[in-house]
Amino acid sequence: MKINIKDIMYYGRHYTDITSEPYWWFGKDDYQIYSSESLIKEYSYKDTDDILQSEYFIPLFQTDIIELEKEFLAEYNSRPLQDKTEKLVTQANGNFDLAFKTLIEVEEGMSENWYGFERKKLYNDAVNWCQKHNIKYQ
Repeated sequence: MKINIKDIMYYGRHYTDITSEPYWWFGKDDYQIYSSESLIKEYSYKDTDDILQSEYFIPLFQTDIIELEKEFLAEYNSRPLQDKTEKLVTQANGNFDLAFKTLIEVEEGMSENWYGFERKKLYNDAVNWCQKHNIKYQ
């Protein structure tokens, strides 16, 4: 069996400002993706620690989207853009992700650049995760 990277890459989107615990899991026997919620409900695991101790599931890779957004903005290295971002973060009550999404929508061409940047990072992280866990992929 092989896993299709394009099928799993977006599961890796993670917001560490919300939680550090894994939410998506890979079933080693069936190559399926499961949520923590479904594993706890359907397979009677107590919590994510219980799932981690299992020999059947591996936590999916996690790409911190907030850090990735900051990395993306750093590549622009623009003082006016930094000022706009700070203003938007203030308006969004400190919610960087919301401010970032607003910014890329109002700045011409940024949205397309961001989604390409994110897609490439998620794809690469998924491949690295597969290699680390000796999971065949295509």
